[in-house]
Amino acid sequence: MRNSNTITDIDMANTIERNPANQTGKIRISMLINKLVDENNNFMNIDKYRLIESLSNVLKRIPLESVNSITDNELSDRLKKIMLVEVMSKILSDLPEEQVGVFDKNVKRREFFK
Repeated sequence: MRNSNTITDIDMANTIERNPANQTGKIRISMLINKLVDENNNFMNIDKYRLIESLSNVLKRIPLESVNSITDNELSDRLKKIMLVEVMSKILSDLPEEQVGVFDKNVKRREFFK
């Protein structure tokens, strides 16, 4: 099921045309992000264009062979963690200061992203 926030093929072509470096990695990341958004409604409000552009800039510094050696499942897991941080950032920005303090206190007791 596609939603209105799904990046279309035309949008993807326009994005790639602006920055042809690492096209394969960008397309792969875009497809995985679309899949994650389709599977999890919590990701629907993420700015996918900004996320893809940001990740594409990171990809420029990594040899394409290294990126291609990561399986889709592993890359999807990494993207999901990045997207979860995006969602949490939005949630935290909407909380009152005292609730952010309670959150910070509880998070310090846990290890994330093992």
